[in-house]
Amino acid sequence: MKKVVHMTIQDALQNLRQYGFQECTKEGRSQCERECLYAFEQQGDESGVCYGCETVDDVFALLSLVEASASQ
Repeated sequence: MKKVVHMTIQDALQNLRQYGFQECTKEGRSQCERECLYAFEQQGDESGVCYGCETVDDVFALLSLVEASASQ
């Protein structure tokens, strides 16, 4: 039987911070043409890429990508 764990948005934000992402929502909103709920950039990344998340589901999707990348 598979155990289902429900994560809150606050848990997801904390996990992203643990993977070296910092919130840059204010800057992200000014860079994006769309309204974003949250935006993140990876600390130490010189490219300056800002990952804009328009919905809570986008935050969880970003976390899933980060976790998958970290496990490789």
